[in-house]
Amino acid sequence: MMTGFEMDNFYQLDKKEYILENNLEFMKWYSCFVKEGFQSILNLEQMQNLIEEIANFFEIKYPNRMLEKIIYGVNIRLDDSFKDVFMISKLFDINQLKYRLHHDKVQFLECSYGNVISLEKEKKHLFDLDKVSIRVFSDGTLDKFDLEFLQISGFLEDISGIDRIENLFGRLESIPTDINYSELKKRIEYHKNCIDLRDRILSLVPLKILYSESSNPDFGYFRAKSFVRMFNKEYGTGFNLQQLDQIMAIDYSKKDCGCRKLKKVF
Repeated sequence: MMTGFEMDNFYQLDKKEYILENNLEFMKWYSCFVKEGFQSILNLEQMQNLIEEIANFFEIKYPNRMLEKIIYGVNIRLDDSFKDVFMISKLFDINQLKYRLHHDKVQFLECSYGNVISLEKEKKHLFDLDKVSIRVFSDGTLDKFDLEFLQISGFLEDISGIDRIENLFGRLESIPTDINYSELKKRIEYHKNCIDLRDRILSLVPLKILYSESSNPDFGYFRAKSFVRMFNKEYGTGFNLQQLDQIMAIDYSKKDCGCRKLKKVF
């Protein structure tokens, strides 16, 4: 457990990168992203709120008194009401978080493909179709009936091995074709951009949790690790604990501890 002096040094090292408008690196990247035509479902204020809502969720999932027992072994009488805290904590999973978020924020996290895309080509005969629509499900899979219709209508000779939007794009790119599939390409690029932005926003959440002044660094570290595990499992974000470990490994009893540079790994 840190002393008061060590905790002061700890919080002085907080660069507050999780405050988006103060994060010059993020703002520079985001400005370029927007100039290139990308439009997020959330604006900057809403993304900031999302960071704070997720951080608050983990403080509720792991209340201070619970972490006193887990981390420090504080002798707390385990009456029925306190036992409920552990049970409630287990129930607070990723779905419980989503239930507490606005649907736009859930969609921001999910980065769903969704909706319908169109393929177009010039007519060679009077009764040829010049446009077909394909349903894309939220996970990027394609409707089987629509794929079969692509083959029947002469847009593709072979649909074997195609079940996702990326498979269809790859097939069209690999063959000579007069089909205009630019809408398909744009949908894939937009999805990749959504994931990039989402992961950049989520990468700031562990720092928001860690540096929360409503608890202490040990509790923040515990909660931040839980966040990393939960979101890696749900979204495959690939976050690791190296930066958090580096921050916690600093000797905050030294006056010059703030001079130490930390490597960003999120």
